[in-house]
Amino acid sequence: MKILRKAALAFLVPTMLASCTANGISGTEDASSDDVVGNAYTIMATFAPVYDLAKRVAGSRATVINVVGTNEPHDFTIDQAGADVMAEAEDSKLVVTMGAGGIDDWASDLAPDVTHFSLVPNTPAVTVYTGTDLLGDEEEDPHVWLDLDYMEAMANSLAEQLKALDPAYASYYDGNLARTLKEYSYVDDMYNALLSAKRKEILVTSHEAFGYLAREYGFRQMGISGVSDSEADASRIKEIEEEMVAQDIHYINVESLDEADTANAIKSDLENQGFSVELTAINAFEGVDDESWASGSDYVDVMLGNLATFAKVLDVDSSALETE
Repeated sequence: MKILRKAALAFLVPTMLASCTANGISGTEDASSDDVVGNAYTIMATFAPVYDLAKRVAGSRATVINVVGTNEPHDFTIDQAGADVMAEAEDSKLVVTMGAGGIDDWASDLAPDVTHFSLVPNTPAVTVYTGTDLLGDEEEDPHVWLDLDYMEAMANSLAEQLKALDPAYASYYDGNLARTLKEYSYVDDMYNALLSAKRKEILVTSHEAFGYLAREYGFRQMGISGVSDSEADASRIKEIEEEMVAQDIHYINVESLDEADTANAIKSDLENQGFSVELTAINAFEGVDDESWASGSDYVDVMLGNLATFAKVLDVDSSALETE
């Protein structure tokens, strides 16, 4: 489809994200009836992807609190939540968790008398794999939200939960869900259009957060650290360096919440051998605050920003996208 190919080529110019807005895709688009539904209750969302789903589907009907905020979720503990968040949780109507790979198991101690809803256990379409299944380490991989199909399925599950909780506004939640699915579907179309023309098959990352995404779009992730940011040992570093040289991979993608020390050490080692390496930034959408989410760092924005990077590091062949 010519329009989609033109959109796919948008990564070649700085106006990529602007083109998404022109196509009617805006991650923070408000429902037209938001001014009349009224804010009625509070939802506690454990961390960034849960927060994004709750903000989109609940809209202005609920205040959504992101418990983890911009902190690293893999080693977050309930003690880090703070007294204000704990008090808000006690007064909330719903606690929403991801419920995969132990990433937010700490939330069982958050307002235990309030209704808890775990997205993954309540969404049969989502399969949680181990890192080994996704060509990584042996831990259960919680990063299901980086699969757009899974996010769409979890949005449906959350909408059903909110309609059960607040049935008088079921049509409002359905409208928000429809907009959310349209946005996610657009991003998925962009990924399919661009990455179908990739010439590289391996994405080297600072930690194994992108296995589900790699599986969906036909490439392989090679992480320095494991699924939960476990440190790489010398043998793992050697394996990565050898693979990068053998496969002519010149990029290490550093996740926004990761330290770049090991990536820089690999870069230095390889450059001492005459092999050039560039560090690029990617975002597993594990941490976000309210202000950033509302001003260009929501899930859709981050996924499109990542796509621009993937198009570069996976060497997308733009000429293959220019035909009718």
